[in-house]
Amino acid sequence: MKQVFNSSKSVQLSQALLNCYLELKWGIVILSSLAIVTGCGSSSPLETNFCNTNYFFNDTTNSSKDSIKITFLGTSALLIDDGATQILTDPYFSRHGLWSVIFSKLSTKKNVVDSICNHYKMDRINGIFVSHSHYDHAFDIGYVAEKTKAPVYGSSSTLTIARGAGICESKLNLFNTCEEVVLGDFRITVIPALHSPPAWYNNDIGQTIDCEFKQPACAKKYKEGGSFDLLIKHKDHSIYIKPSANFLFGGLDCITVDVLLLGIGGIGNESKKFKKTYYKETVGKLNPKLIIPIHWDNFFKPLSDLLVLMPRPIDNTSKTLKFIKRKTKNDKKELKILQGGKSIILFKD
Repeated sequence: MKQVFNSSKSVQLSQALLNCYLELKWGIVILSSLAIVTGCGSSSPLETNFCNTNYFFNDTTNSSKDSIKITFLGTSALLIDDGATQILTDPYFSRHGLWSVIFSKLSTKKNVVDSICNHYKMDRINGIFVSHSHYDHAFDIGYVAEKTKAPVYGSSSTLTIARGAGICESKLNLFNTCEEVVLGDFRITVIPALHSPPAWYNNDIGQTIDCEFKQPACAKKYKEGGSFDLLIKHKDHSIYIKPSANFLFGGLDCITVDVLLLGIGGIGNESKKFKKTYYKETVGKLNPKLIIPIHWDNFFKPLSDLLVLMPRPIDNTSKTLKFIKRKTKNDKKELKILQGGKSIILFKD
């Protein structure tokens, strides 16, 4: 009998095999760094990049009139507090281990989130802002919003995640780059941004979450959904939060700020030219007096007061930090590092 070649089925089979190969390759590549990830031990490579302890900061006092307390909670999760109003960004507290992220469907670790929210007294949160919808930014948004009863601000993909967790529509606010959100004395403007240059295993930039979304879910189901920065004004002061390390040429030409929280994740393996341009289009344009790096830590490990750098080959964060340290020193900019759960009080009287 003569065999008939079905090109359509062949293409489908080839695509399926390719997808399986990519999934397997993704797992193998990340697993190849597992020994490094788990072998960091009790000593933190972060400190080895900053022998001068003056770079490290932790203020245990409460914010006073006109001041703002910022607490770093890993990745780009920040608790911003002026004593009356709290704002939370990118809450990812579950911090699932590498094996789980690769091989399992994941759910929020409610006991971990409860502990963190209670420990850091998240009882006055007026808004939760999610910069994009990857799992290391948006994973715990549903439970945190439920626990704190705070409204959620984000892209359509972020709102889909929150909606799937049962957050009511009245609490969901779609990002509008043309409007200023006023929460107490805070005025927040959302600025369009770019995600850091993706690796082949997370190349979903621009993809959105359009279908009903519920946990447990695979980490790769958390599509990027668009990336955004936050410009936060408070009385006479200003803060810029840049969770993703990338730039739009000229995008920040008309903005200057006092403090920049600068995302550095994912660019350690980028070229020297890219790093220089990123610095120029962020620090160079915003002209902050103080720079605080964020999204530098290994988020496959639990939140602690001794976070470690994301290991190679996933990222060469050590190289990026050395670059930032050198550039800020040359430009006479103040550079401060916050370890996990540590705080800084800005704009003291």
